[in-house]
Amino acid sequence: MHVKLFVFSLSVIFGVSSSDNPGFTVRVTEKGLEYVRDLALQLLREDIQHINVPDQSGEAGTIIGHVHYTVSNIRVDSASVGSLDVSLVSGAGLRVATSSVSIEMTADWEYNNGRAFIRISDHGSLDLKTTVDLSVTGTSKMEPNGQPTASVEGCQFNVQHVDVHFHGGASWLYNLFSGNVEDFIKKSMESEACSRITDSLNKNGQKAMDDLKLVQNIGDGVQLDFRLVQSPEFESSYLQSSQKGQFTFNQKPSSDFFPRALSLATDVSSRMFYMFITEAMLNSGSQVYHQAGRLKVKITPNMVPPNPFFKLDTDAIGGFLPGSTLKSQYPHMDMQLIVAITDAPKFNVCTNGIKSVFPADVTAYVIHPSGNLTDVFTLGMILNCSLGLWVNNQKETLHFGISKNVTVLHADLTVKKTIVGDFNTIGFQKILNGILPFLLKGIETDGIPLPMTSGLTFIEPRIALSKGSVVIGTDVKYELPSK
Repeated sequence: MHVKLFVFSLSVIFGVSSSDNPGFTVRVTEKGLEYVRDLALQLLREDIQHINVPDQSGEAGTIIGHVHYTVSNIRVDSASVGSLDVSLVSGAGLRVATSSVSIEMTADWEYNNGRAFIRISDHGSLDLKTTVDLSVTGTSKMEPNGQPTASVEGCQFNVQHVDVHFHGGASWLYNLFSGNVEDFIKKSMESEACSRITDSLNKNGQKAMDDLKLVQNIGDGVQLDFRLVQSPEFESSYLQSSQKGQFTFNQKPSSDFFPRALSLATDVSSRMFYMFITEAMLNSGSQVYHQAGRLKVKITPNMVPPNPFFKLDTDAIGGFLPGSTLKSQYPHMDMQLIVAITDAPKFNVCTNGIKSVFPADVTAYVIHPSGNLTDVFTLGMILNCSLGLWVNNQKETLHFGISKNVTVLHADLTVKKTIVGDFNTIGFQKILNGILPFLLKGIETDGIPLPMTSGLTFIEPRIALSKGSVVIGTDVKYELPSK
């Protein structure tokens, strides 16, 4: 089993919580394992061509006495892999096995009879054919700091038989002691193979685990912690990792983080790979984004798309505020709005949609020709909204975010401050659906980076909703690192 296969199989699922439940979960399905099997076949065929068998030497008794022989420059000419099984061993790990690896090799031979009175020596070439059975089980566990480990739990490398045929010189004679060479090569390969495989996989597999970016830097002091909360689960039909999925601000974790157990009301088997983003992770992000000041936006006239029926000025806004003196006090003047969330929004994920409550203040300013601003009114709002989501690949990273498709289902507005008279807020509700996309623009543009191993591309990711979690199902394509 090649190190790249082991690293891919384990690292694809990753990428100190106060809860035993994860905020973020990743699952690799049986369909994903079928892709791992196809990838493993490709790797095995390539790597067999680079098998390194050390030179062999020994002594054998022949009709001309004891001879000392050397077999050198052993090289693979061709190899075939008939079938490969990649399976999950419940509670143990990932098992890769094959019982039909056929290898044909050539080598050079030479012999001499040592210190005999009449010195005899000869040399030539030989053909070597062998069949190998291979089985390797790898697993992953969790360190106390939440980092994953990778190690080989079991290895079997059995050489079924070795056939050697000599060419050149008195080959008919040397074929008589070919059994010595066959036994020597068989024992050598069996004794060294698993040791080399285990050492290589343990070293390189753990390096890959250590290189995983399980704490994502989002910016402005915001981080997203994807470290493990428990060791990965190896079940008969899937491989699953449970990760924190908790946001932090200036390295302080969000206090609003209480993940519930997953409730899967949607299909989670038809794609290779699934990610589960819980309400707890969304609400953790909401709290931290609010603390970081990212849920505040200034809306200016040049940000509003051209519209013959609406401009961000006193004439248009005044028309939505019956009873106000805005139009008469400040005629034909541009305006500026500051929209600020006053408390972290709460998200509720159901099978029929994502709902959220946005408490916010809208402060309106008149922009004078001189550039000076006058604060004319402030509205307090409690907005019940329905949200849309998006997911895509960006620079070898999968991003997930809230889209501009925000619908205000219900709004409660109150006038907190006004210098343009008492007015009715009911008209202002008509422009709320246009305001919220500006508020969410920072999140919508950047999105939330999800953990991804290098070389992995997600194919046609799709979003589905389950009670308490957003489910991203996708197929994958893995680009093998160049040798």
